[in-house]
Amino acid sequence: MKKLILIYALVIAGIFSTETKANFGEVNFNFFYHNLNSYGEWIEVDYDVIVWRPYNISRSWSPYSVGNWEYTRYGWYWNSYEPFGWATYHYGRWYYDDFYGWVWVPGYEWGPSWVEWRYSDNYIGWSPLPPYAEFRLRVGIYFSINYRTSYHHWNFVTYNRFCHRNVHSYFVGPSYKNRIFNNTKYRTNYYADRGRIINGGIDRNYIERRSGSRVVEREIRNTTDLRDYTGSRGNVNNDRVITYQPDQRELQKFRDADVKGIKRAEGKSSLKREAITFRNEEPKTREVLRREQSDQREITRNAEKRNEQVSITERSQKPVVKENRTAPEVKRTNPVQQRTIDRTENKSKPEVRLQETRRIDKPSQPVKRNETRINSPQVNSSKKSTSINRSGNTDRSSKVSKPVSSKREESKSSPRNTPTKKKRN
Repeated sequence: MKKLILIYALVIAGIFSTETKANFGEVNFNFFYHNLNSYGEWIEVDYDVIVWRPYNISRSWSPYSVGNWEYTRYGWYWNSYEPFGWATYHYGRWYYDDFYGWVWVPGYEWGPSWVEWRYSDNYIGWSPLPPYAEFRLRVGIYFSINYRTSYHHWNFVTYNRFCHRNVHSYFVGPSYKNRIFNNTKYRTNYYADRGRIINGGIDRNYIERRSGSRVVEREIRNTTDLRDYTGSRGNVNNDRVITYQPDQRELQKFRDADVKGIKRAEGKSSLKREAITFRNEEPKTREVLRREQSDQREITRNAEKRNEQVSITERSQKPVVKENRTAPEVKRTNPVQQRTIDRTENKSKPEVRLQETRRIDKPSQPVKRNETRINSPQVNSSKKSTSINRSGNTDRSSKVSKPVSSKREESKSSPRNTPTKKKRN
């Protein structure tokens, strides 16, 4: 039963994740490039890292300042009055670069706003999430490195001014930011609900208690026409918040368009390229997926062909082993040559030379063998002694000569060997 519950939970989480990607992961870099090109410049600060910097901004300007906060079914939604706000405050991340100032790093996951929060009993503040932070379903906001935003980049207001239409007019001065920053608590509260990314931020009830006024939830209406979004910016009398999300038809117009005019970096950026968590998260279309699948098939086919070639080469090397096995047979077919080689080698060894001379001397003594057959058993014993002497185990001079002389004497004196003469009458 527990396994079934776990499987059911995983299936639901997968559905939510796919819904989240499907609803908020439709845009691509080309669409951002051509629609934001007239409001800022694109800069390649590092390899595979392209950022966007807005035109005509003041020195004190910061992201999430020109607009107001609205509470919606997506949580805290930033309603921007700037023409580029539909992209830069709902996709991607902001970063304050030491050389370029405020730059926007494109991202491809939609959210009501991408900020981190701080709060106390008297103040509430927010700051843009850096490119080192990404949203994860079961974690929320995850930082790839240990990063802490400087207090200079935070916007603090009192609770009664938090939902004001011109909230930037009530920001705390730069000289007070450090003290307020140190006396506030940090919070990020992002989660997914039925395929929607929600910015919980600071609790709505807590803000109502601290501000003494009610926070009304406003309705969000999605539009696929950018003109509807620009016409509704800053409209206080409208009960709805209009947010722009392009459809497939709009995206297809710029999908294959050329990207030109990206500037090269003029100075070294302080942005850490290896810590950026979402620069390659552009959603993949079906065509791209098909291409990747076909490429994967080609890779597997090439691997199979290589394995076949390796097996063929291994088979072709087997006859070489057979030639080595037949080498001893060649030696057997030439016994004469082998014997001559052995004799030439044995000439260098004196012991072997003695053995060969002894073998040659054996057939030169056939008479002795015949004599031993005729002689008595004592001669046989002497023959044994001579054979022992020839093997080199006994002294030749002493033991070989004595038995031979005795044999001859015995042969003369023995009555058996002397022929009997008949007396003539």
